[in-house]
Amino acid sequence: MLGRTVVPGRSYFHLHLVSDSTGETLITVARAVVAQYEGVAAIEHVYPLVRSP
Repeated sequence: MLGRTVVPGRSYFHLHLVSDSTGETLITVARAVVAQYEGVAAIEHVYPLVRSP
């Protein structure tokens, strides 16, 4: 949600994205899913290059 402003009346949720690589594909898929819902926005927390449980 970097660079975006909070819009009154809009719902937000935290989306934690964990990837063992750069996470580019994961981010693209997550944004496509969020776009299917009107009136909500994701606050993305991206954890790339995770190598351990």
